[in-house]
Amino acid sequence: MMVLGAGFGLGVALGVSRLFAGLAPGLTIAGLVAGGLVGLLLTVWVVSMRGLLSDRAMLDRWVGVVIGLLQGSVEGRVATRVLAAEAALTADVARRDEADTETATADVGEIDAELREHAVATARAASLRDRRLPPLQKALDTVRAELNGGQPQ
Repeated sequence: MMVLGAGFGLGVALGVSRLFAGLAPGLTIAGLVAGGLVGLLLTVWVVSMRGLLSDRAMLDRWVGVVIGLLQGSVEGRVATRVLAAEAALTADVARRDEADTETATADVGEIDAELREHAVATARAASLRDRRLPPLQKALDTVRAELNGGQPQ
């Protein structure tokens, strides 16, 4: 950076001294002094600006690294919290499914008991009907025979 600044300053110094020499030939020494001073100032300015640009680039890289580390840390925390939330949600869903299964099992048990009761009642009614049917059938046949004039059908 110093060589670049010195080269730039030397070029400006030569340009300024030639400008003064071209404007007034008697001011050649003043042109050399003014050119040297302007060249020296521009050399210092260029070197300091290059230093600032170098510092800025280094700071930019440092900020990029720090932001990358922070981003990785935050993404890790987010992933951990998402995983914890999914685990809690899955456990809650499993509990609800288990409760629903227990409720459904109890309901099916009640329905099975009612169906058994209806089946027993139907069997009793069929048994009662089968016991009462022959005498009723005989009485019906007797009534029909009397209505038909004593002739069975």
